[in-house]
Amino acid sequence: MAIRTGNNGRPLEFEKYEWKTGTATVAGSTPNTNLNTISGFSSPKLFSTVTEAELISITAAGGTAYVCLNSTSNDVIQVTATTPITNRPCRVDSIFIATGGAAVTITVSLQ
Repeated sequence: MAIRTGNNGRPLEFEKYEWKTGTATVAGSTPNTNLNTISGFSSPKLFSTVTEAELISITAAGGTAYVCLNSTSNDVIQVTATTPITNRPCRVDSIFIATGGAAVTITVSLQ
């Protein structure tokens, strides 16, 4: 999906923005845990302001986060401190995660 632009060719500014940070410890490398069940993302829940993101960034510190976007059956994306997902244009309404049992600090921003 291409980023929408205005008449001047610049990207349109998104009206809503949301970001959250939390530490997750989820066994395994198969992302089956909805990020909204993790402390830091659960109250208020992620996607409460931006119900369907069109631009997403995910960073991880302290280990590897195994991430699936929108469904646990989608491809697994490995996110680390040196390989974040940065300003990726895609439609996302849920995030599933695993951390291999390590405590990983995850930051998600949505637009």
